[in-house]
Amino acid sequence: CSIVECDAGFMNCDEDVATGCEVDGQTSLNHCGACGAACALANATQSCDEGVCNLVDCDEDYADCDADASTGCEAHLPSSLTDCGACGSVCAPANAAHHCEQGVCTLDMCDANYADCNANSTDGCEVDTTSNVYHCGGCDQPCFLANSSYGCYLATCYIESCNPDYADCNTVVEDGCEAYLKSLTHCGGCDIACAFDHAGESCDTGMCVMGPCEMDYENCDGLEVNGCE
Repeated sequence: CSIVECDAGFMNCDEDVATGCEVDGQTSLNHCGACGAACALANATQSCDEGVCNLVDCDEDYADCDADASTGCEAHLPSSLTDCGACGSVCAPANAAHHCEQGVCTLDMCDANYADCNANSTDGCEVDTTSNVYHCGGCDQPCFLANSSYGCYLATCYIESCNPDYADCNTVVEDGCEAYLKSLTHCGGCDIACAFDHAGESCDTGMCVMGPCEMDYENCDGLEVNGCE
């Protein structure tokens, strides 16, 4: 006794004449459409319909994010970095170590020289603390240097240039360009004092000008250098 041909849709997968064409290839999960073609989609409930393996439903916490039934429900939503909590929800905060935990993108640690100054993990560690004038060397450490234009380099504030009529005479960066060059102590330049013996003085234009002599004194030699001598 031999099998000449199986009925439509049936197959002799065990190659045993005694069992005939024992497999319904239209519905069998182990032989869906062909002998040995198992219908076993990852993390999913599946069915074999008319010899085609179909995905019925995903297991809990899994999803078919690539829309390819052949890969089953490939995305584990509680931990996937590309599908964190939902398909297409990428967990990739900038400049940071991170992971997806229970479907929530979590920032673990900022990369060196970066910080999360806005406390918003969705944009990661958004600040480069080596060059940001508002967060120079760390969050909320601004470079506001008086009477100057300034910058942040290698996490340190620096003076680019002083405003007109100002100078950094004490060479202390933190107080900026503190010296007014139309003052009596810094008249036209750092540490150029404006003072005349027994006379008034002014530095309104950045040049030292001698004023009237004190009572009972006169500038008899006509020289300002020795005041009202």
